[in-house]
Amino acid sequence: MDKNKKKSIPETSFDGIPNSNFWKRLWLFIVSPNMPTDDLENSNLKKYALKNLIASFFLTFGVVYFIEHLIPNLFKTNVSTIINPVYLSINIALQAVAFGIILSIASSVILLLKERKIHKIIFFQVIQVYTVLNLIITLLFWISLNRILNTGNINISINNIDYWLGGVIGLLVFILFFRLLFNPLWKYIKQYYSKYLALVFTILALSSTFWVNGYVYPYFSLNSDLIIKKQKACSQLYEIRNKKERKIKPAIGKDCFIGKCINLDS
Repeated sequence: MDKNKKKSIPETSFDGIPNSNFWKRLWLFIVSPNMPTDDLENSNLKKYALKNLIASFFLTFGVVYFIEHLIPNLFKTNVSTIINPVYLSINIALQAVAFGIILSIASSVILLLKERKIHKIIFFQVIQVYTVLNLIITLLFWISLNRILNTGNINISINNIDYWLGGVIGLLVFILFFRLLFNPLWKYIKQYYSKYLALVFTILALSSTFWVNGYVYPYFSLNSDLIIKKQKACSQLYEIRNKKERKIKPAIGKDCFIGKCINLDS
């Protein structure tokens, strides 16, 4: 078969589904996350980074819905009915692209004296990292929303399962971030500078990226009203308060409460 032959539309679409090839690529990336230094055009990182990100969305919502029904004590509210999965996926993808572009530019500025070019490989590395972290980030979002609806505070867990799972996931995010992004970026910059200077520049590149990303975030994110279905969220909040806290005055009906809740930040 001619390797240069273009794939048909069904074949290309199949690449965006979490099949066996997706798992192999993901595993190889986790085992060996170092960025290629040559032949970027033919590297698997560039070929499959965006496709892997799309595939991870299909996987993520399947797993989260499964966990929600497998461990009913973890989610006291039906979070899946509150979230719009399509818009949440688009929002995460936009954040991945934004962070990748900013980090790529920041790193290129640092390496400007050594090589005058945009280091696009860093962008694709970020996309691949988001592919790995997508499931974890979404699950944390699920847990956070569940906590807010039940306790009113994102830092207060609703039970022991929530407490330990939140802690383990948070630690896992830190470990994967260091292994898949911080360390590979350090090794990449180390090709141009000394070991310790490269470490300083890596910290500088990531710090500046997080700082700039905080300002551009509103421009690369969807309106929260698209991601969270306010009416259903407020309806569940009413049921939780009315059942547990008994703090809603009898004079305030459900429709009135939901109306005020929806317009709370308007």
